[in-house]
Amino acid sequence: MACVRIKYPLKYPLCPSKFPLKLNAHSDSTDQAPTKHRSTTDQAQEIILSMSEYYMTMNEIMTSMRLKHRTSFREKCFLPALEDGAIELQYPEQPKYPKQKYRLTEVDKEWLRNNTAPSKS
Repeated sequence: MACVRIKYPLKYPLCPSKFPLKLNAHSDSTDQAPTKHRSTTDQAQEIILSMSEYYMTMNEIMTSMRLKHRTSFREKCFLPALEDGAIELQYPEQPKYPKQKYRLTEVDKEWLRNNTAPSKS
């Protein structure tokens, strides 16, 4: 079998005899059963636990999490939570609105109610 050459230079030529396909040993396994609640990242979970049910600015969320570095917070915590759907925008049609605020989605409010222990007085 001849090697296949590509127009653009590659690090390795596409030659099946030298680089055979490696199949996943677990390809026969079945998918995991769906969980009751969707999975969230650790960062999204931290934001969910620190937010109230009302709209909050990004600075208020950072303060509640005791974080100070806005860039790290935005990249490591805030954007994953936003992409995961854990928080929603007050003005979704204007994502860069200067007075934008955020709150938990209804699903995450319910998750928060079910996963936090009631405080003992």
